[in-house]
Amino acid sequence: MAKRRSAVGGSAAGGDAEAYRGRGGVADRSGETGPGDRPGDGGTDAGGGRGVGEVGGLGGGEDAGAGSAGREAALGRSALLEPGRRAEVTPGADLDPGFGDRGFFGSPPGRDDHGAAGDGGRRGPGGASEGAVLGLDRRDGPAAPEPPPSGEANPARPDKSGNADKVAQKTATSRDPYFDNAKFLAVALVVVGHAWEPLRSAAVGGRMLGAGQSFIYAFHLPVFIVMCGYFSRGFSRSRGRTRKLVAAIVVPYVLFSAGYVVYTEVLAGRHMRWDPLEPYYLTWFLPALLAWRLSVPLWQQLRFPIAIGLAVAIWLFAGLVTLPSMLDAVQVLSFLPFFVLGLILGSRHFALLRRPAVRVAGALTLVAGAVAAYALETSLDPEWVHWRRSFAELGVGAPSGVGFRVLALAAAGILTAAFLAVVPARRTWFSRLGAASMYAYLLHGFVTLFLSYQDWYYRISGWQVPALTLGCVLLAVVLMTDPVRRVFRWAVEPRLEWLFR
Repeated sequence: MAKRRSAVGGSAAGGDAEAYRGRGGVADRSGETGPGDRPGDGGTDAGGGRGVGEVGGLGGGEDAGAGSAGREAALGRSALLEPGRRAEVTPGADLDPGFGDRGFFGSPPGRDDHGAAGDGGRRGPGGASEGAVLGLDRRDGPAAPEPPPSGEANPARPDKSGNADKVAQKTATSRDPYFDNAKFLAVALVVVGHAWEPLRSAAVGGRMLGAGQSFIYAFHLPVFIVMCGYFSRGFSRSRGRTRKLVAAIVVPYVLFSAGYVVYTEVLAGRHMRWDPLEPYYLTWFLPALLAWRLSVPLWQQLRFPIAIGLAVAIWLFAGLVTLPSMLDAVQVLSFLPFFVLGLILGSRHFALLRRPAVRVAGALTLVAGAVAAYALETSLDPEWVHWRRSFAELGVGAPSGVGFRVLALAAAGILTAAFLAVVPARRTWFSRLGAASMYAYLLHGFVTLFLSYQDWYYRISGWQVPALTLGCVLLAVVLMTDPVRRVFRWAVEPRLEWLFR
């Protein structure tokens, strides 16, 4: 039975299929697992949805405005601008993600009930903007679409006849495909990364698969979280914030975290305990997003350098101290700088990434990153790019730990920018799918968990590994299609009008 190699960070572990399933909460949460040590902890997956936002996770229209002056007056000035910099109009007063045409990432342009720039999306059950998880579903561009003429039906509102899908198709042309494309590509990487992780733990796939998995995990979650922060800039001014958080984060988290525990119990053939304060498998991202979004008012009150400095200090604290596993605190704090960075970024920064020269540089950077991951595969512990363990748990002292963490943070920032630079800005065949990235993020784990419990899965080799990778991309595509969204909308985008007054 194959054994995992000893990691340089001092974290050596024997690893066959059962060893993988017993760690990280894949099969057993009876007490021997370490904090945050579960498959896919590094992933969306906006994201995601990431689809994730998510993944955000991870679709997007921008709020219609009645002129830049009116929009700026309605939205207020950003508190995170550098001294002397002119205030930039936030793309929406409620920048929510949208994992579906009505959900986490897919909100078409619109205005709120008072005529001011609003959340830009159809109001969902319980008053939640139907796209309220990662804050990645607004069109970002230099100009906002004009509001509908007086007396004309607002395309941002659901069709009273129940023809929601046609409304979504009608408003799809107003979305910026760039962010939908980014969400699709990022959540596809999440699915691939989760499928590869048990193989890597069992030393299947060799050096190439290990390097590929480290490369993906180095930037795919930071991509989701930066976009989450960017589209959360208007959250503190949005209407019905509590309803949005409950409908778009809390309820899906309870449903899927409990569902994954029951599903794993069936696969493992033994009882498993569900603890809502111990996120299971990939569901950790939802309570993390909840915490980040609740912190938005704080970051928007701080000046730019202080906000970044405080976020980095918290990030460093998460490595220096062994935190409790409750709500995956170590990952919540470790990924915080990316969320704060997203809050600070403006549309001009994303426009810079779309320049041809920057795109070429981004592609070359990704190639260089992949080569570096291959070169370091045998000498660097992959846990450094998962951001889920303290220095003590990795077996290194504070000086070495700080050094490794700084390098991982720098790599994540550079690769995130490079990835966003190569994302197509034009509309593609997968642009519409990207608006439903949260479906792929939350549902794909049922397939990857199933595979991790099959003995034959650990015997694949050769051409079967690329075939598996292609299959993961196809799985992501299927999970973002309309039939799947209709079937699982009750869980991913629950209607909660009955709950609220």
